[in-house]
Amino acid sequence: MSKNNLIQNATIVAITPQVIVLELCTHESCGTCQAKKMCASGAVSRKVTVVNDSMPHEIGQTVELSISRSMGLWATLLAYFFPVVLVVAVLFICQAFTVSEILSGVVTLIMVGLYFLILRLFRDKISSEITITIL
Repeated sequence: MSKNNLIQNATIVAITPQVIVLELCTHESCGTCQAKKMCASGAVSRKVTVVNDSMPHEIGQTVELSISRSMGLWATLLAYFFPVVLVVAVLFICQAFTVSEILSGVVTLIMVGLYFLILRLFRDKISSEITITIL
C-alpha cells in the first residue's frame, strides 16, 4: 500500500464489457453499533463505476480500489471547496452592491447551479483525469 494512494474496499455488484459497478463498503464499524438502523451513514449506499480492467472478476467479490491522494484532493476541491467559496464570494459581492437579501440568495443559488451544470457538462473530461483503479 502506497502512502500516496487512498485505498477503499468495495464489492462488485455488476459487470459489463465496458465497466464494473462497485458498491463501497463504508460500514466497517457499523457491525457493533447499537444505533446502526438510525444512523444516516448506515443507510447510504454509494456506487462507483470503474472502467473494466479485463481482469477476471465475479459479482459479489470484494476488491480494493485505489486513487492517488492528489486526485482525491482535486475531486474534493471540485465537489465541496469551490462551491462554498463561490457561495461566500457571490454573497459578499451582492451585499457590496446593496442587493436585497432575497435577491442575493437567488443569485447565489443560480451561480451554484451553474457551477454544478458546468461540472456536469465536463464530467467526461473530469472522470478521465480522476482515475480509480482496482487493485
